[in-house]
Amino acid sequence: MLRVDVTYPTGSVHASQFPLDSNTLFQAMVQKNAHRLEDARLALEALERSKCVRIECTEPIRTNVTIAVPRMPKLTEMHQFNFSDPSNKLMTPQPVFRFSDKDAVHLSYFFDAEAKKEWLPFYEPFRLGHGESLCVSKADVIDSLPAKTDGMQAWEPTTGSGRQMRVLRAGLLNDLMLYHNHKKSSTEVEQKVAYFATEPRQKRLLYRFYRGGEPVSFPKHLLPQVAGMMRHAVINQVSNELKQYASNHGDSQVQYLPLPTLGKYSDGRIRRAVVVDTLCSLPIHRVSELVMTDLKGNVFTAVRETGTDTVFERYLMPSRCWVSVTPVLLNGYDTKHGKNNLKKRQKMLAKMFRVVGLPVPKAIQTFSTGVDFEVTNKYAKNYIKMMLAVEFDAEVAGMLAIGAGRNTGMGVFANLAASSTD
Repeated sequence: MLRVDVTYPTGSVHASQFPLDSNTLFQAMVQKNAHRLEDARLALEALERSKCVRIECTEPIRTNVTIAVPRMPKLTEMHQFNFSDPSNKLMTPQPVFRFSDKDAVHLSYFFDAEAKKEWLPFYEPFRLGHGESLCVSKADVIDSLPAKTDGMQAWEPTTGSGRQMRVLRAGLLNDLMLYHNHKKSSTEVEQKVAYFATEPRQKRLLYRFYRGGEPVSFPKHLLPQVAGMMRHAVINQVSNELKQYASNHGDSQVQYLPLPTLGKYSDGRIRRAVVVDTLCSLPIHRVSELVMTDLKGNVFTAVRETGTDTVFERYLMPSRCWVSVTPVLLNGYDTKHGKNNLKKRQKMLAKMFRVVGLPVPKAIQTFSTGVDFEVTNKYAKNYIKMMLAVEFDAEVAGMLAIGAGRNTGMGVFANLAASSTD
């Protein structure tokens, strides 16, 4: 195994989130070895094929600063910017994480890599983070994953919940070099992501719908509107600090997932919903009862449930086999030279699972959406829709949602268990 310890002598790091993900560390290593990439290639390729099994970090203090950055002015800034004045700089706000102890180890990464001791200098970057984030790093080969360090947060891979981080993948080094040689940004390189969490916590909030104190249901085709009403209700009921997160305008996003009733003899109407709080930031006392209003002024409530039933379990319980309940919307077109291309479709579907931190299924079967489900908003016009049946190598727990619109009820899966009709 490989361990990389990072210390910031200045006691601060410029970054949008902390801890920084393993992909950022890898790019810092590539940058450090830019003058000797051929010498470092074997070491970096061994690392990109490995898995980050843990990230430990000290508890930082988040602050915000305004710095000058080398960027072109936006159109709205052109009228007030004087290019001939060297002191006229473009300022931008940026988060800075500070540490109380400058001499401590602030970050530790653990990889299940088959690293050699002679490769260790290639794994020790001198800058990790934005701008002035200078660091001192120390790499070491260890026999096994050690016990968690007292006083430090331990982020470990999880399934379907937690913070979404970029992770390493085979071919990443070659792609970074290719984009650099073509003068393109590394942000355009295809990324693989996974979920990391400090501890297993319940992040799924279960709801039932009511109107005037009586249970109410919605037609299946109104699913996007129901998701929108829930999102609007949460935004209205949380504090100002959480409104950006609740509105899905930040780096991490909330999933608002209305659930059609399942079963051979069910009517398919929407009586339940799940809100996936990826950061565990929504205060329960504020979102236990959501007051929703539709476009006609009708008022509904979504009341939080503390227990599950057979319908909820069809969406939440672990299983190897899953089938989509709402259409999966492809993030692009599965055609090449104007003709349907099965290979391109399979590649797109595999990427859609990886993006949400799920393993790629060993078997994927597609079939048409049929005529029973119709989406009445923009999703019906802009995306290719299809239904999927998938099988994983190991059991995966819900909620499962992939593709475009996965935060608003599109691409939701249920496990292939016994039918439920309540």
